[in-house]
Amino acid sequence: MRKYARRNYNHLRAKESKHVQISIDDINEPPKIFVDGKNIRGALISIDYKYRTNDENIQPHSFEVAYYKHGDDTYTKRTIVESNLY
Repeated sequence: MRKYARRNYNHLRAKESKHVQISIDDINEPPKIFVDGKNIRGALISIDYKYRTNDENIQPHSFEVAYYKHGDDTYTKRTIVESNLY
């Protein structure tokens, strides 16, 4: 299993919009992904999301979103990863 460095996004929680928002309305349709308040519709490459409820142990929580960001005349692949895996 891949391990990622822990990232602290607490400073982003104070903002009006969240850094990453994931909305699933229909399992047969791609999820709606918002990065810094902007919908990345049509640019989503993949999403991997894992969440397990904590019991007496802290369980793994992680997500990885890969998408294309449109620049002037180019598309750049971006990946956002957050995890509590050590």
